[in-house]
Formats: sequence, C-alpha cells, structure tokens
Amino acid sequence: FNKTVPWLETLYPLLKRNGYFTGLVGKWHAPTPREFMTKTFDVFESYFGSHWMKRGGQKRHVTDLNGQHALRFLKKRPKNKKFSLTVSFFATHAEDGNIKEPYQPMPESMNLYANTTIPRPKTATQEHWDRMPWFFDHRNEGRRRWKHRFDTDDNYQEKIKNMYRMATEVDAVVGAVIEELKEQGIYNKTLLVFTTDNGNLQGEHGLAEKWYPFEESVRVPLVIQDPRMPKSVQGTHNDDFTLSVDLAPTLLRAAGIEPPKFMQGRDMAQLYLDPVEAKRTWRQDFFYEWTQGNPVNSVGHNAYFHIPAVYALIRKDYKYFYWPQVKYEQLFHIEKDAFEENDLLNSTAQTTPQALHMMRARYAFLKTWAQSGNPV
Repeated sequence: FNKTVPWLETLYPLLKRNGYFTGLVGKWHAPTPREFMTKTFDVFESYFGSHWMKRGGQKRHVTDLNGQHALRFLKKRPKNKKFSLTVSFFATHAEDGNIKEPYQPMPESMNLYANTTIPRPKTATQEHWDRMPWFFDHRNEGRRRWKHRFDTDDNYQEKIKNMYRMATEVDAVVGAVIEELKEQGIYNKTLLVFTTDNGNLQGEHGLAEKWYPFEESVRVPLVIQDPRMPKSVQGTHNDDFTLSVDLAPTLLRAAGIEPPKFMQGRDMAQLYLDPVEAKRTWRQDFFYEWTQGNPVNSVGHNAYFHIPAVYALIRKDYKYFYWPQVKYEQLFHIEKDAFEENDLLNSTAQTTPQALHMMRARYAFLKTWAQSGNPV
C-alpha cells in the first residue's frame, strides 16, 4: 500500500491520532485497504470515475453526492470533537473513456452559459501545435483528447460550456458547505482550503488535459481562509510558489501537529503569518516531474509518443523542460513570453548562453535535491 513511508505517519492518520473526527467523501485515487481506511477515517465515502451513478435505484450526479455526504458529515459529527473533512470532487474531471460526452453536468445547469461564446485560448491554434516538439504527433494522448473535445469551434463550445457548468455545480456545493458552517457558528473558527491536484489544457498548444509543465497545466487554484489570518491580508492575492506537497505540513501545523521529517513541503501559513521571514526564505523556483518510470531517468515509462515523461525547472523568469525519453530540451523566457510561445532553444528566438547554463545547473541540482527527499 505504501512502500516509502509509514502510513500512520501521513496526514489523515496523524489527524485521527490527535483527536480529530475525520472524513473524506468523493475521489480517493489510491488503494483503499480496509484496515487502513477504518483506522484513519470515521467517515469514508469513496467514488469517482463517472459523472452519474446509481444510488438507491436512482441516478445521482457525482457532485450532488459530494454535497450530500459533506453536509451529512457536518450535521452528524460529534460536536465536542475537532474535525477534519476533505470533500474530494470528481468534477470537473472528464470521463476519460467517454469520447462523445466527457463532461456531463446536471440537467438543471444546461441553461448556464447557453448564450455566451467562450473564447478559445490564445495558443489554441494550428500554428502553436506545429511549434510543439517533433515527438508530439497524432499518437499523443493529449492531442487525441483535443481532437475529441476541442477540434472545431462547435465542439469546443459544447465541451467547454459543460465543463464550466460542472465547475459552477462544484461552486454551489462549496457554498452549501460554507452555509452549514455558518449555521453551526463555526465558519470563522474553521480553516478552509480550496484547491485541486492539477491544471488543465483546454486547447492550448493544440492539446487537452495535463501532464506537461505548461502554465495552464501546472497552475491550480488555491484559496485559504484561516482564522489566524490578519485582516489586512484577508482577500488579497499572493503570487509566491506554493506546491501540493505544502498542503499536508500546512494542515498539520494548523492542527498543532509537527509534520514528520520526510514531508518535503512547507507550512503555507508562513506567507501570511510571518511575511517578513517568508520574503527572505520562501522558494523562488521548483522542480517538476511527470514520469511513471524510474524517477531518475524515466526508464520504464510508457511510449514517448503517448504521454512522454518530462522534468522541468520552473522559475518566474525562465522555464526549462527536459524530455528524458528523447533527450530534448526546451527553454522559455516566461517573464517576456507568458504563453510559452517561443522555445528559445528550438526556434529563431534569441537567448543567451548564460540563461541556459544557469537553468541547466539549477535544474540538475534541484532534481537531485528533491528526488533525494530533501525539503523543497
């Protein structure tokens, strides 16, 4: 189940062990050995993969189920115990095997955006697809899904509107959860974190889905409401680099639990509780990896033309990509090229040797550092 670290030293078991009434409803994209789940969660309702499911002889939408189970947890929880609830929405994830209807909102949402034309992204053009590296062709899974979802204007409008409708449905459930917290008088006493696990390409660079280190793929929403947050910071925007590995340490520290040493992330609360120290010490770049093979060299990853493995160094001025299966490099000056249109190493765009050498060296260091389990 977990061959790298003890399960009982991870986020949810630690919360449970420290007196929290714990729940997770929705998507759990991991193994679910009963002995681990029952020891970890007081309430565990796991389901995902389809937008419509049979429950009690009725057809129910997955987001509707998310809302039902979340509200039931909040209403029935022991009022004398601290609690931790994860509402893990499957929406707006597509039904991967459903080519015709990958996004299926509820019928009552179909009037939303009906009279709106949603513009295509700037880089959703044939020209930008033609600029992709040579190993991106019709066999690439991102390109295949693009064809099913976004190839024509009509197809794009149908699919993107259904995705937006599903996002609005998620928003409604979040609103219902907030209203329940207010009704119970604990809204201003509860740490709320809204985020997701990946971004999404909606035609950018002629692709669909995620995997690759383009901005639209690696950026995710992150909204935090923290009772400890100073009023001067509430409602403001922060553009520091935060990572998914920061979530567990942040939640644990908020609960008064010291994160285990193997956790590589940082407590994001430092950004608003101690901004002076954060400005001095917070990360300025990070290492990105997508591989299902050997983490060092991606040997064993699936075919390079399907969903190629990729590593990257991401900064606010430059981004460096390395595709290990084909030994291909890319460099983007995103400070001046926010949409990653000009690959400085494989086009007529000009770069400086200093930038390339700096990015290669920092990438090599951070790759070894992060993959060795050090704090990032």
